[in-house]
Amino acid sequence: MNDTLKLASARESISRLSTVDAAWPVLAGEVITQLRRVLGFDAFCASQNDPRVPLPAAALADNDAVSSRQRRFWQIEMQQPDVNKTRDLTTADCPVGILSVSTDGDLARSTRWREVLDPGGIGESCARHSWRTAAGGVRSASTE
Repeated sequence: MNDTLKLASARESISRLSTVDAAWPVLAGEVITQLRRVLGFDAFCASQNDPRVPLPAAALADNDAVSSRQRRFWQIEMQQPDVNKTRDLTTADCPVGILSVSTDGDLARSTRWREVLDPGGIGESCARHSWRTAAGGVRSASTE
């Protein structure tokens, strides 16, 4: 399957998942599977946010160094200025934020990069994708 078809298939699958009523780990696992199939990445962190308040309800990651810094990650997300915030991506024309693009190549401009991602060994190709579910919830996935 060529890259265009893989991308279209993954986009359709992920879009369809936004209407599925399933447990968070199942949905997150499927989104990560679809993204990894077309993007290829070494590490991820996926979150589910409560639609009533801008707070994380659950998270799933495969990077122990970043997982141990989840509290700080969410403090930055909710309380400090930074690029590629979930609330901005869910309302943007393009719901994907690539850290190196959003910081004009100066990753140190991102608090989240300096305090969580870089110390956790996450490379500079970090991207975030956020979307709203049919029920009004918000979900995000970060990849490296």
